[in-house]
Amino acid sequence: MNQTAVGTKPQVRNALMTFLMPTIVMIGGQIVGNILATAVSPSLAIVGSLVGLAGFIMYAMSLMSMTKDLNAVTGGSLAWWMLLIPIYGPLVLLPGEMAKAKQMAGKAAPRGAVVYLFLTLYAYASDLNDIAA
Repeated sequence: MNQTAVGTKPQVRNALMTFLMPTIVMIGGQIVGNILATAVSPSLAIVGSLVGLAGFIMYAMSLMSMTKDLNAVTGGSLAWWMLLIPIYGPLVLLPGEMAKAKQMAGKAAPRGAVVYLFLTLYAYASDLNDIAA
């Protein structure tokens, strides 16, 4: 595995698009699947499920990438898959690790816990952008 030196700057991301793309794909896939199931055949509802799965994979890939950047800043070993645990990952683990990273970088405190709970990818990318700036 390719290791990055501790203290390196994270990649700058467009926080809004990092959040919106997986969300739009997941919700849009369900809408298209429901329309196809209603208009054509109920068996086509699987199309919506497959597109929703693709959106979830995009979400997980974003978490993996940003967690790698966060671990490079802190020298920590936060596992990306732990962020998929509802409530615990985005509300307990991530803000704590981000606070540590921002303190090491000499930046202001991370976004609030509510933002991390409901807009995880947005808050995660925004705080990493603050560190990179």
